[in-house]
Amino acid sequence: MTHLIRIFSSALATLGRLGTQGQQLRLLATLSVSALLSTGVVWAFPPRCPVPVPRSHACGTMVCDQTNKIWLEQALPAGQSCNHGQGTCDGAEVTCQCTNSLDAHTVILYPHFLVVGLLYAPPGCTTSATLTCTGATSSVTYSNGSTLQTTTSVSGSFSSDVKESTNVSATPGVEIKDLGGFAVKIGFGTDSDFTTTDTSTSTVTVSKSASTTFTLPGGNDGIDHSQDTFILLLNPAVVVTELQEDTGKGVCSLVRRVEWTPGLSNKGPTHSDSTADLQQITVAEVLDPSLMDAHKTQVLKNAGATPEDLKALLALDPFATGASNVDTTRFLPTMDSFGYDARSNCATSSQTLSNIYQGTLNDTAATSYSVTFSESQGFTTTVLPTIFNFGSQVDRKTTFTNSVSQSTSNQSTQTATFLLGCPSPAFPGATVQVFWDTLFGSFMFASPTLSPRLRPIQTGRLLHATGQGAAREPVVLKYHGKVYRTTSRSDGSYAFYSVDRAAPGSSASLVVAGRTRVVTAGQPAPTVIRIP
Repeated sequence: MTHLIRIFSSALATLGRLGTQGQQLRLLATLSVSALLSTGVVWAFPPRCPVPVPRSHACGTMVCDQTNKIWLEQALPAGQSCNHGQGTCDGAEVTCQCTNSLDAHTVILYPHFLVVGLLYAPPGCTTSATLTCTGATSSVTYSNGSTLQTTTSVSGSFSSDVKESTNVSATPGVEIKDLGGFAVKIGFGTDSDFTTTDTSTSTVTVSKSASTTFTLPGGNDGIDHSQDTFILLLNPAVVVTELQEDTGKGVCSLVRRVEWTPGLSNKGPTHSDSTADLQQITVAEVLDPSLMDAHKTQVLKNAGATPEDLKALLALDPFATGASNVDTTRFLPTMDSFGYDARSNCATSSQTLSNIYQGTLNDTAATSYSVTFSESQGFTTTVLPTIFNFGSQVDRKTTFTNSVSQSTSNQSTQTATFLLGCPSPAFPGATVQVFWDTLFGSFMFASPTLSPRLRPIQTGRLLHATGQGAAREPVVLKYHGKVYRTTSRSDGSYAFYSVDRAAPGSSASLVVAGRTRVVTAGQPAPTVIRIP
C-alpha cells in the first residue's frame, strides 16, 4: 500500500509541472483516488488473471482465481432468465436450460394395441368320441409369483439420426389432453393390471400387477402352439416430445432428440385412461379370425386393430409359424421337465415352475412388430413428423421392440403354478422340458430334443417290486451343485437334460421315493431303481 502511495505522489508531482491542464488532471486524480480509498477498495496492479476475460455461458459468470491466476466460471443464481427468455438458469449448470413446452412440441400416438404378454400353451389333451379330457387338462397359472415383464422400446419408429430417451418416472400419473379432447395418463398407474417403469435411457418395462392372474389351459395332444396366447393392451398411448437444447450460441432450438413415454388413453373400449383394456387372442384366432366370437371381433374392430396388425403378432412367437428348433438365445431351459403320457383314471398333479435356468443369459435377444396408429390432432402441422420413420402417409406404423427384461431374468424370482394332465391314449407320450422366455417372462414347453444345447446327463427307470413301471413319480437329481427335477413316464422311465456335459462315470445324487441314492451320470445305459 505504501509503495502504491509513493507511485501516486510521484505521478501528481509530474502533473503539477505540466501547467494549468496538468493542475486540473492532478486535482481530478486526487479526488478519484480519495473516493476509492474512502470505500476501502484496494487496487493491485497488474491484474493476476490474463486478459481478455473469457466469454461465459448464458448462465455463467467469470471469476478470477488470483491464487492460480486462472478464470473460473460460476453458475448464475437459479431462476434467472437466459437465451432471450427462452430458458432459465437452474443455479447448478452454466448452460441455459431451455424451456420445453408440452403443448408446443408434443404429439400423442395411439397404437391400435400394445403386446404386454405372451403365454405358451402347456401340453394338452384331445377330446374324442371315446374320451373326454375334462378334469385331466394341463394348465399354467401366472399369479402373484409372476410379473410377466417385457422390456419395450420404439427405436424403430424414429429416424436413424434421432436420439431417444424415456421419462415415465418424471411424470407418473400425470394426465394430458390432445387437441381433440382425448385424455392420456402417463404410465399405467397403480390401479392398472399392468405397470410401467423406466428400464434404461431408451426402454420401458411393462409388468403385470401381483393381483392380476392369467390361466392358460392346454390345447390338443402334445404341445399345441395354436393355443399360445397374446395379451393385448387396447388403449395404449405413446407421448412423444421433441426437445429444445442450447445450441451453444445463446439460442434455444429444436434438436433431433425426443423423449417418449407410454400411457393409457380413454380411446379404448372402456373409454378410461385409468384402466388397462386387455384382450387375449390365440395364434389360431390370428391365423383364422373366424374362430373369434362376435364380442372379441367387435372389441378388436372398435380398437382399430386390422387383420394385418394382428398378423404381425406371429413374429413374436416363433412356434406360431412352425419353428422346429428352440432358439437358445431367447429361450433358456429351466431345471424342470416331466413325463407326459396317457393314463387310465388320469388326475392332474400340481407343481411350481421357477425361472431358475440353465446356461447364461444372452441380453441381446429381441423381437419386433409393427402396428398402425392414429394420432392426436395437429400432428401433420407440427415439426414432429420429420423425426419419425413411418413410411407413406397412408400406411404409417409404429414399431415396438421387445427385449430381455433383466429383472425377470434374475433367477428364482418368477414362478407359476403348473397342473400336469394327460394326453389321450392315441398320443405316444414324451418327456417335456420347461423353458424360460426371456423376452416375455413366461414359461414355454417343448421336447428337449428340439434344443441343440440340451443333452441327457442321467437316465433311468423306476420299477415297483412287481416289476411294473412307477409312473408320475417325482425324481430329483443333484449334480455339480445344480438341482434338476422331473417326473417319470408311464413305463417308469425318466431322463434329465442339461446344457452341461456330464463326465462319463461321474457320480450324482438321485432322490426318489424319499430316499437318496448315488448314481452314475454320463453313461448311456439307464439306471434301474426299484422303489416300494
